[in-house]
Amino acid sequence: MNYSQWRDEFIATMATAGLDTDIIRKLLASAQTLDRLAVAACNGDYPADNGKRQTSECAACERWWAPE
Repeated sequence: MNYSQWRDEFIATMATAGLDTDIIRKLLASAQTLDRLAVAACNGDYPADNGKRQTSECAACERWWAPE
C-alpha cells in the first residue's frame, strides 16, 4: 500500500469515527513536519545544517549548533 492509499484509508477511518476531515488533514500535515524535523535532527541537518552555516558549541549539551 503506498502513502496515498494509506492516507485516504486513514482519513476515511477517522471520519467514520467522527473526526472532521480538516482536523485529520492538519494532524497528518503536523505529523509529516515532525517526522521531517526528527530525521533532520538525527542526520545532523538541523539545526547545524551540515557545515552550511556558522556553528558554535552548546554549553549545555556540548554539541555544535547554529546559533540562530
